[in-house]
Amino acid sequence: MNFKKQRKALVIVGMHRSGTSTTSGIFSILGFNLGTSVNPPLEDNPKGFFENIPLILLNNRLLESLGSSWHETFLIRKEWWLGNPLINFRNELVSIIEQQFFESDHLLIKDPRLSILLPFYLDVFKMLNIQPYFIICVRNPAEVAASLKRRNHFPTEKSFLLWMDYMLKAEFHTRNYLRSFIVFNELIQDPFSLLRDVSHGFHIDIQMSPILKTQILEFVEKDLKHHNFSGLPTEHSFISEITDLYKELTKGKDGKFICRNFEVIDNISTSFYNKMNFFQGLGSNVEASLVVVHSNGLKKEMVLPVVLGMNRLFFDITDCNEISAIIFTPSNCRLALLIQNIEITDQNNNTIELNEFFTGDDFYKARFKKHKTRELLFFHEEIPDITLNMNVITRKLNRLTFIIIYNAFGEGALKLTVDNERNLANTFYHEREIITERLRLKENKLNENEIALRQQEEKNQRQKDVILKLSEGMQKYQQIIITKDKCVQEIYDSKTWKTGKLILYPIIYFYQIILRLFSLKIQ
Repeated sequence: MNFKKQRKALVIVGMHRSGTSTTSGIFSILGFNLGTSVNPPLEDNPKGFFENIPLILLNNRLLESLGSSWHETFLIRKEWWLGNPLINFRNELVSIIEQQFFESDHLLIKDPRLSILLPFYLDVFKMLNIQPYFIICVRNPAEVAASLKRRNHFPTEKSFLLWMDYMLKAEFHTRNYLRSFIVFNELIQDPFSLLRDVSHGFHIDIQMSPILKTQILEFVEKDLKHHNFSGLPTEHSFISEITDLYKELTKGKDGKFICRNFEVIDNISTSFYNKMNFFQGLGSNVEASLVVVHSNGLKKEMVLPVVLGMNRLFFDITDCNEISAIIFTPSNCRLALLIQNIEITDQNNNTIELNEFFTGDDFYKARFKKHKTRELLFFHEEIPDITLNMNVITRKLNRLTFIIIYNAFGEGALKLTVDNERNLANTFYHEREIITERLRLKENKLNENEIALRQQEEKNQRQKDVILKLSEGMQKYQQIIITKDKCVQEIYDSKTWKTGKLILYPIIYFYQIILRLFSLKIQ
C-alpha cells in the first residue's frame, strides 16, 4: 500500500510505570491525535492511560501468539517478526491505523508493549509511509519495581528483569530514527523542557498558548508519582547491568549517542541475556513423551525433543483402538510451563472433546478443565505429567493427532515469575482485568452518553410537539377569524339584511314614540 502523503507519528515507548502515560497526556493536550477509541482512566492511573484500545488489544493478542505477554517477554524467539505467520496481524494493524487515525498528520501512539513489538510496527509504518519519532521514557528501575509490586504484586527481581528487557529492546530498535530520552523525574519537574527538546530535535512546531501551559501544569501533578528513590538499585548488585544501563540511558537525553555508548550498551545487553539464558535454560537432552493407554491395558510411548521457549509438539497416533487415556510428560526434568493449547483431532481434522485433565498436584485438579487453557504450571514432582481422561472411543478411527503448544523454561525462571499462588493469579490475569475494566467503563460512558442523547432528543421532540400544536391552534384561530369576517360581510351585503333594515327602522321609531307618550324614558 502506497500513500502519496507522508505522515508523522510520535511513538512513546519505555517500561510500564515509567511516565509513558504522563508524556502522552501532555501531547494529547497539545492536539496530537490518539485515535477515535481511547481507554478511560482507572484507579491505578487516574489521569488516564492515553492508549488506543484497538491497538492495545492487538498488541496483547500478538504477544499471546508468540507465547508471551507484557510481563513474560524473555522467551520470544529471535527475529520473530520475519515471515508470513504475522500477515493477518499486519493487515489488522493497517486497518486499525486507517480507521482510528484517518489522514491525521500528527499521530500519537503510546504503548509500553511497543518496546518489545517495535520491529513489527516499523514494517507497517513503512507500508503506510508514516515517519515515526520516538520518545523513550526512562525511570529509575527501583521506582518501577516498587510501583509494579504495589499494583501487580510482582517480585522486585521480576520487575528489574522486565525493565532491562524493555529498555534494551526499545533502545536497540530505535537507533536508526530520531528519538529523545525522557527521564521521568525531570519530566515531572519541568514538562516544558520535554516539549522544547521534542520541538527542536524532531523539527515539530509546537505552539503553546497561556491556556495550554496552564492545562499542562495542572495535568502534571507531582503528587501522582508515589515512589521516589534518589539512589540507584544497587541493593540487587547480582545483576550489575541494571545500574549500568540506567546510567547510560540517562546520558542520552538529546537522543544522540556516540559510538562508545552503543558499544557499552551492546556489552551490557550481551552480558544480561547470557545470564538470563543460563539461569532459565533447560539444559541438554530435554524430551517430552506421550503415552497412549488403551482399554485393554496396552500402552504406546512417543518421544520428542523440547527446546527453551516456544514448543509446538505434534504426536501422530495411528493405533486408535479404544483409547481410554493419554498421558503427556512435558519434559524429563523439573521445569515451568506456560500452556497455550492442548488439542486432539482425528484424520478429518475434527476435534475430539476431552474431559478434565489434571496434574499430580491437587491445587491444579480443580483449575484445569477442558482442552484449552493458558496457565502457568509448576511441578513439585520430579517428573511432571498431564493426564487427559477420555471417553473410550468406540468408533473406528485411522489416526489421531495430539497437539500441544507451550512455553518451557527452567525451574529457576519460576522464581522470577511468581512467589506464591496469589502472585500467580495477579501476574497472568491482571492485564486482562484491566482491559475488561477499561472496556466496561468505556461502554458505560457510551451508554450514559446514549441515554443523555436520547433524553435530549425526547425533550426536543416534546418541544416540537408543543410548537406544532400551537401552530395548528393559531391556524385554526386565524381560519375562524377569516370565516367570521366573511360571514359578517356576507350578511351586510345580503338583500335580506338591507330589507330588514327598512322594516326595522320604522318599527323602532314608532316604538320610541309610544314610549314617550307613556312618559317612559329610554336610557
